[in-house]
Amino acid sequence: MTKTINFLFILTLLAFNSSGQGQSEKDQKNSAQVNLRWKIERGNLLAYKTIMEHVDISKSEMPNMGLFDKFLESDSKSFDKEYDEIVEFFKSFYAGTEKYSTITTLNKRDNENIDVKMLFGDFSNKESNSESDSLGEKSLLKSMMQGVQLRGIINKDGGIESFFMKRDQKNLLAVFFQLPEQPVRKGDHWQLEVNWLTMDHNFLSEKSQRINKVEMIDVIEKGGETIAILKYHIYERVEGDFKSPFGKTPIPTMMEMGLEGICEFSITHGKWKNYSGMLNMTSTGYQNASYTQKFALIELDEVPEKVYQYIEK
Repeated sequence: MTKTINFLFILTLLAFNSSGQGQSEKDQKNSAQVNLRWKIERGNLLAYKTIMEHVDISKSEMPNMGLFDKFLESDSKSFDKEYDEIVEFFKSFYAGTEKYSTITTLNKRDNENIDVKMLFGDFSNKESNSESDSLGEKSLLKSMMQGVQLRGIINKDGGIESFFMKRDQKNLLAVFFQLPEQPVRKGDHWQLEVNWLTMDHNFLSEKSQRINKVEMIDVIEKGGETIAILKYHIYERVEGDFKSPFGKTPIPTMMEMGLEGICEFSITHGKWKNYSGMLNMTSTGYQNASYTQKFALIELDEVPEKVYQYIEK
């Protein structure tokens, strides 16, 4: 009888230990830390087609400065006509640029840092046949638009080295390519070096809100790769009064801007597997405007030959 009880006790103990061990392995997998690191070999150029396109845009009004009130009241039709003429100019200016694209390259330096360049232009192998404005001002301006539009430096750990960049360019570098410099696990979150909104001394703030959060929501295995799933939530909002130096009455003003996205980073290969997000901006008061912009990175299997002229050897 005693031997039977001891035998049952041992079986129960073994079953309990096996169950506990299985649960522990699952917990360990969920809590395991991973390094999100760029893995770019020297001489191997990583290039992404970079999409920043408007998918919804409302007509933006001219800033309300107070100075133009009497002109707008007395001759609003004339102002609308001039505004429409400006819109038509830019439509004609950008006509023919549909073949242009934005490509961002990542190139490893000798010191292990990574050069990031955002290029804009026609990178197809076909030569331009445009003759309509070959000697005109529009052609000159278009040629000035092409080439390097952003130049930054990140380290292999994902941190931004080029602290000296202009705010708007640094924002783009951060949302597209900044990674956490420390190991992270599922559920961890970190901040990016992003500052969407800036107001000058004419703005008196009453309320402000800021959320700067990128969270690793999961780690999965897919197609032989270990992939981190990242959720982006970068949001800023300010409310207050804008006091124009030309007007007497303060203008109640609100501005908000935010990026939301779910992205996949390949831990195995050290690069984006999928990057997609939506940037939304709304402002009222001083200037009424609203737009939604799609942000995406698509890796290029083959780097266009014209891109290499912008890459230092």
